[in-house]
Amino acid sequence: MVDTAFSAYLIYLATRFNLPQKTLGKMIYNIGLEAVVGSVPLVGDIFDAFYKSNMRNLALLEEHLEAVEPELAAVAEPVSQSIKL
Repeated sequence: MVDTAFSAYLIYLATRFNLPQKTLGKMIYNIGLEAVVGSVPLVGDIFDAFYKSNMRNLALLEEHLEAVEPELAAVAEPVSQSIKL
């Protein structure tokens, strides 16, 4: 529950970047899926260890920001390239 609350706060912060509804929907789906499957004992812990919804959401946010501000791509390596989704 604490992780889901933290993730929901991150979604709130992401809304300040004027993300498209489709991207916000994907982010909410990632958190919802991790919350539902993560609540199952043992299986949920294993799922949480590999799914990493916050990393996926960060990759979505970076993708949006690079589309809006292309010069950001030159500053840092995107998360989506450093993790396998």
